[in-house]
Amino acid sequence: MRSIFWMPQGCVVTWNPGAQKLKQYSAEEIVGQHFSRFYTPEALAEDRPRRALETARSAGHYEEQGWRVRKDGTRFWADVLMTGIS
Repeated sequence: MRSIFWMPQGCVVTWNPGAQKLKQYSAEEIVGQHFSRFYTPEALAEDRPRRALETARSAGHYEEQGWRVRKDGTRFWADVLMTGIS
């Protein structure tokens, strides 16, 4: 399991070695950046990151499977679960 935490606005606040290995970003490169960086251009065009955050806020969670992008541009299949914490 690779846990990444971000603020309600979508900025990454924690980063662990598993996330670094999978996504190829160091903590210094990604903490403070928006999590949409991991989405494909197609998903960005569909506004999926914003909709995911919106759903997590309103429903308490958001779950999906889909392609994500590493630092080098290669894609990987991900199971994503976002849980709103108050």
